[in-house]
Parts: sequence; C-alpha cells; structure tokens
Amino acid sequence: MTTSIIPSSESTTVEFKQAWTETTRSTLCSFANTAGGVIYFGVTDAGKAIGVEKPDEISRKIVSIMRFAMKPACDNLCRVKTLNVDGKLIVEVSILEGADCPYFVTVEDEKGRKISKCFIRQGSSNYEVTEDVLRDLYRKGNPVPYEKLPSRHQDLTFETLGHYFKTAGIEFSGAKFTILGIQNETGFFTNLGFWVSDQSTVETRLGFFSGTDKSSPVNGLQTFTGCIIEQYDKIRRSLYNRFGYSFDIPAFTLNRDGTRNEVKDYPEVAVREALVNMFAYRDYSLQNTQAFVSCFSDHLEMLSFGGLPAGVEKDQLKEGVSIPRNRNLADMLMRLSAMEKFGLGIPLMYASYKPYGLEPQIIEERKMLKIILPKVTINYTGLSERQQAIVDFLRVNGLSSRAAIQESIGCSYGTTMNELKPLLSRAIVDKVGGGRETKYKLK
Repeated sequence: MTTSIIPSSESTTVEFKQAWTETTRSTLCSFANTAGGVIYFGVTDAGKAIGVEKPDEISRKIVSIMRFAMKPACDNLCRVKTLNVDGKLIVEVSILEGADCPYFVTVEDEKGRKISKCFIRQGSSNYEVTEDVLRDLYRKGNPVPYEKLPSRHQDLTFETLGHYFKTAGIEFSGAKFTILGIQNETGFFTNLGFWVSDQSTVETRLGFFSGTDKSSPVNGLQTFTGCIIEQYDKIRRSLYNRFGYSFDIPAFTLNRDGTRNEVKDYPEVAVREALVNMFAYRDYSLQNTQAFVSCFSDHLEMLSFGGLPAGVEKDQLKEGVSIPRNRNLADMLMRLSAMEKFGLGIPLMYASYKPYGLEPQIIEERKMLKIILPKVTINYTGLSERQQAIVDFLRVNGLSSRAAIQESIGCSYGTTMNELKPLLSRAIVDKVGGGRETKYKLK
C-alpha cells in the first residue's frame, strides 16, 4: 500500500471513478488505443478522495477484463496499485498505450447482448470509433505501410507507367514489379500498384484563380485521374506552360544597359519539389479526398490529405529530414528522375526563395498538409521610381539594411526613409528587428 497524491482533475490520460461501473470497460479500451492513462477508483469527479471498500475486488475485475474481455488480450499493459490518500483506499489503474491496435472490448448492449466495441480517448471522454478512426488504428497497429498492403483491385495493367520507364531508359517488366513495390512477394498487386496502374481512381485537381483565394473567378479547372505518375507529369507540364519556365531560373537582375532580366513567377525547383512532396506524403487510404493544386494571383498552394507521418515535424522538413508516407512511391519518382532532375529536397525549395527575400510556408494540421509558394513577380502599382528601385533591390538581395538600400538608390537618409514609409504601410515591405539591427525585406 502506498501513500500518494492524486491529480487535481480529469484529462485525456486521467479518469476518476467513485466506484466500479461497467463504463470502466470503455475507458480501459480507449486508453489502450490512444495514449495510455490512469483510472483512480474512490475519487469524485471533483478530484476528492472518498475511497473504496473492496480494492482487491476492483483489481481482479480489471485484470480479468484486460485478459479475457479485450481483443487482443492486453493484461500486460495493465498495472494496479492500492494507494492511501488521507486515510482513504484508492485503486490506481495504469494502462499503457498498446502496440497491437485496434483493441476491442466486450460490452453489453441495451438488450443485454454481449458485443465488441472499439473506443478512443478525446479530452476527458471516451468515444466509439468511426470508420476513418478505426482505419487509422489498424495502420497504427500494423507495421506494414499502407502502400505495401494488398490492393482490393487485382485486375490491373501498367501501360502508362511502362511508357514513363521506357522514356527514362529504365527496364520495366513483370520481373521488376516486386522490386518496385507494385506487387508483393506472394504475387498480389499492392495499393501502390493500384495507384500507378491504368485503372487508378485517385484524383488530383488543378485550378487557376484570378484573385487571392478560391472565391475569386476561376480561370481554369482540371481533374486528373489514372496513373499518379502521369498525374504528376501532366500537372507539372501545365504549371510549366502557364509560367513559362526555362531550365535556369536566375534572380531578378539589372543589366549594364539598364534592361531587366525578368524572373519567372515561381522558382522552378520550388514548384517541382512541392509537387513531388504532395504526392509522396499524401494519404491515399482516405476515401473521397482529392489533392489540390491552386494557382492564385499572388501565391501557389499544394494541398494533400494525410498530414505528416507520425514522428515527423514540419520544421524537420526544412532541415532535410525526408520520411515520406509512401516511400516506394517516392523511390519510383526518384528512379524516373532522368526526365527532370528532381528529388524530395524541401531545403532546395526554401533555398530557391532566398534570392528574393521570400520564404515558402508549410502548414500541417490533422490529416492535411499544405505547401504555400509566394509569387516572386508581383507587380505593384502606384510606386514612385525610387520605390520600385527599392522593391527590385530587395527582390534580388533579400533581407537588407537601410544603409544598403540607401546606397542602392543613391539618396539621402531622409529620402530613403520617406520612400520606405509607403512601402511599409502598404505591406509591400516588412520591417525586421529594431534599432541599429533594423532590416527590411519584401513581405
């Protein structure tokens, strides 16, 4: 018996019960499926210790449920202790997060029939899982990636994919299917096989909008389906044709004769890497979802569902960490890189924007990943000649001091500051830091 202090309130990992109730079953199941947790018997909802009369009886019930009523059995995840809190006997039941999800528990329905249900923990409550959540739990408990699991579709052909391999000068035959990951060792086509097949129903949309959001007039909307390697290629070509890429995208510069080398709307390498990552990180198991490439007047968005894989943070992507959800798909894109020398280099995407003093954004939410690329050739109206010169200078040099800007336009301190003020008020230029360390960049 141990003397201890209990937590002050319930939470995602803490639950109070005054006495044994059958709802304990759902809590045990939800803790095993989610992040683990602790149940305290003999404690009110307000966190006051009132004790229980028969702690040993509660302990036996808990172990019995975990061993015989949970599927798979998980009594190894359970530890039960009796605590002494202010002279009151409290039963503390600690449950570890399980590795064999999903866990189901036997409960009685309203007619007294025994049925199996699966629960997860959200906040301080337990919820029966939905179909989508159950699918997530199966993936959590299955070390085999979804792209490697057998597909429900087995009558597949690969004429389109074969064309891309032939173009890249790489052998493509049935003997290579297992190596590529489109067929498993037992001869069944995998989910990846279905995604790159001629029969693929995966959809990706491409839209062009005249304004800054999707409420703007649409200038073009396409839906791509079929082999996702071809989808990538078609979207890439559509973007390249729209933005007129060459293979060498220099920063905006002034020639000696005063003429300008015009930069393209977006750094080519940034578009390429963002597009590849959209396909590599997408969760294709989510039903009725589409990836979406949206081109606006001032930025480009690439949105895919699934978010980042567990254990990966978006800041790690900037540092070069590459753990794509669909590794075999990523490898396939790399094998075909002879078409264009692309990779999964998020750092390259960020580096391509440095000459312009701009930076891409990665927005990660549950089941969603969005990459935003700012347009580098926004033409601002109503600027004086000096203000335009400041914008051009910052577009080439990025974050710069007032002294550097002043020298570039050949004006006095006062004139330079007067020309910067309207650029700051119009949110064209952003001020960074303060005092002697103040610098400016394009917003």
